[in-house]
Amino acid sequence: MNILENLYVVESSTDLLILKLGLFVSLIFALSFLALLFGSTLFSLVHYSKAKANNDNSLFAYSKFVSGLVTKMWFRMLFGVLPMFASIFFFTQLYAEKIPTAAGNLLLAFILFMLGLCSAVFYKTLFSSDNISEITNTFPSKIGWLSIVFTSLSGFILISYLQLPIANGNDSFFAILFSSNSLLYFMLFISLSFGSTAAVVVAKLNRNTEKSYSKYARNFSAQTGMIFSFLHPLLFTLIVLSVPQSGLSFLYFGIAAVVLLLMLVSSIQFYYSLKNSTTRSTSIVFVFVLLLSMLIFSIESTNEMSVKKELIQENTIGLFS
Repeated sequence: MNILENLYVVESSTDLLILKLGLFVSLIFALSFLALLFGSTLFSLVHYSKAKANNDNSLFAYSKFVSGLVTKMWFRMLFGVLPMFASIFFFTQLYAEKIPTAAGNLLLAFILFMLGLCSAVFYKTLFSSDNISEITNTFPSKIGWLSIVFTSLSGFILISYLQLPIANGNDSFFAILFSSNSLLYFMLFISLSFGSTAAVVVAKLNRNTEKSYSKYARNFSAQTGMIFSFLHPLLFTLIVLSVPQSGLSFLYFGIAAVVLLLMLVSSIQFYYSLKNSTTRSTSIVFVFVLLLSMLIFSIESTNEMSVKKELIQENTIGLFS
């Protein structure tokens, strides 16, 4: 499928810079939204099941609150659909020749993303009442689990292709998906999804008035965020060790150091939120945005370094150009 290929003709270094900057900015929004969509839907489904088992309206209210984090029309269009499509467009224009399969498979990722988003929106119709005992139609909850499947598959495909230029763009679709780098990046994405969702919940609760579920939600989110904030650096270290030599540079190691520092800061903020329930800080969300931005920057830097080394070996460009 070539409908996204060669729609933007690169005629100068400025055109190339526009594509790279466009990919970087759109990925920040797209992956942040994708992570929050996955995490918030899963948090909501788990607490809905728990509320139903215990007939607990407080947990049910929290489940409803989390389900609405990313399902507002303007938010999902501006920060979800448009950046996701833009990411696929910019990536395809940059790597269409090196990765012939990118356009069709990334379009599949976009379709899965839309199915996941629509499923999450439909799942929200479950909360037609504030009393869980009055909920008789549980079909939307089953669609909610489908949203988890669609969203995770979409993220898996997108993340697998993002790190592909440092490897072999001619690999088969399944070889791309199940490479060690793809699996490590996807595990980090899942971990960051839980961490970023917990951060957004903590930040929103810090800004809102007290609700019946506020104390539980703040403790649950802070504890969940702390647990996964310890997992982030472990997964990222494994990723650094697995990066091919062609993608390594002093810049990459500098970015990696900043990423690990931001991971440490996020864990400290979760600990502070857990110990101090009166805090009203929302900066933890900003830390996660910076963290995701630096991770994307690290991927793009390895891709660019790999391409430059390949061109030098082919004598396409000079060593000092």
